[in-house]
Amino acid sequence: TEEAEDVAAKIVAAASVPIQIGSVEIPISVSVGVCSAPHDSTDAPTLLHSVDVAMYQAKVSGRNGFHVYSREVN
Repeated sequence: TEEAEDVAAKIVAAASVPIQIGSVEIPISVSVGVCSAPHDSTDAPTLLHSVDVAMYQAKVSGRNGFHVYSREVN
């Protein structure tokens, strides 16, 4: 999970750089969900649901970040 958190943090940082189109600067933000197999599940549908729950928690927490899935939140 620690490695996944490091990757998620790098994705958020890389995607947070505004895009410049001509003279217009467009801000970008991302929300990333993190879960792990087999800890959170072993089947794809459940893993997708878990990572979706975590992503929405990241959005609720202010966007432009990541959240690690926990069963307590679900």
